[in-house]
Amino acid sequence: MAGVTVAAIDLGPRAHADLGWVVSVLWGGVDGVEARLGEPRPGEVVLADLLVVPDATRPRLLVPRDRRAARAAVAAGASTRGRSSRLGRAAAGLALRTPASRIVFRDRLVVVARGATAPTIGDLLADVLGRPVLLTVNVRPPTPARKPVLQALDPAGSVLAYAKVGWHEVSDANVRAEADVLRAVAAADLEVGAPVPVAELERGGHPILVTAPMPRGIRRLDLDDAAPPVAVTRGIASLAGLREEPLIDGAIVRRLRDRLAATGSPSSDDHASAVASLLEALDARADVVPVGTWHGDWSPWNLGVHEGRVWAWDWEYARPDVPLGLDVVHYGFQVAFIAQRRSLTEAVARSRTLAEAPLAALGFDPAGREVVCAEHLAEVAVRYLESRAEGVEPPARFTAGAGDVIRAATARIT
Repeated sequence: MAGVTVAAIDLGPRAHADLGWVVSVLWGGVDGVEARLGEPRPGEVVLADLLVVPDATRPRLLVPRDRRAARAAVAAGASTRGRSSRLGRAAAGLALRTPASRIVFRDRLVVVARGATAPTIGDLLADVLGRPVLLTVNVRPPTPARKPVLQALDPAGSVLAYAKVGWHEVSDANVRAEADVLRAVAAADLEVGAPVPVAELERGGHPILVTAPMPRGIRRLDLDDAAPPVAVTRGIASLAGLREEPLIDGAIVRRLRDRLAATGSPSSDDHASAVASLLEALDARADVVPVGTWHGDWSPWNLGVHEGRVWAWDWEYARPDVPLGLDVVHYGFQVAFIAQRRSLTEAVARSRTLAEAPLAALGFDPAGREVVCAEHLAEVAVRYLESRAEGVEPPARFTAGAGDVIRAATARIT
């Protein structure tokens, strides 16, 4: 089309790479659109006008330059965030209450049209929500599954929806998986609430999942809170049907073997070879186990309570073909390894201890509980190998002792 320029992203040398990544994913490759730090030029049509919080060298959040909408954006969902995030957003909210906010947050990101343009992410969301929108965007550090997560607000500052944007193979799979399971949760009568899908869009071959906001006032679980009741776990497991299945030649081991093979990890890698041996041990057992769906990231930071009901978000790791109760083991592991930063050995031991009672309540005898815990360790170990395959090194806290810990788990089931 005559007069249309190819999209350009020009953030300059000060901008952190994470800011460049999110801007490129959201606005790169759109003909006639340019994104840069600074002021719009005369004659340019401004498509998005954002402040970088706290600045371009330490980006954490992009908020509307409109102060009212920006305050609403940083306040939204505060009760579902951790303490440090709440404090940071509270400080940003205070700064945004005064005209001095444009001095405190001096880095302005503008997305502008130069000639005719293709629809932008904001256009797509405005169309599906039926009204103009302002955007807030989280800026995330590198992980294999990272993806832009947007708030869509109306001009008055009310949060209309959230959107997760796929941009590569791993994130695409996770966005689509989350859409599938959220539809199933919305259609089922479960004891757990979850974000309700509003729309599933496609842009450049990548999915965008749009969900409605959860109820205001959800209290996020604390680190010392117990995992939700086992009835919630059983309900989620039943989403696609709960069935009995043998371990030998079954879907549990097959799914993990396929993922392990896809990482391309050499057999000489101690981490990968230990996982392979654990999967062989699982495949040799004569157990028949209940198999269903899991949330995939059961942890206090993804769970909360509102008016007596459990709510869960971030379902992107939800998959079928896992043993009943896997979420219970994951909850204890995440608290110990991620939040409390215990060693891998301690975290695995802690998760086994905490899972004993709920797994027993789900019908597992001591041997069956060891099988579920071993499968969980294989799941986490494969995730970290997938991380490496995507170019993001796993934490040394995991990889340094992974082989020995996995072999100890293998010994407990053989």
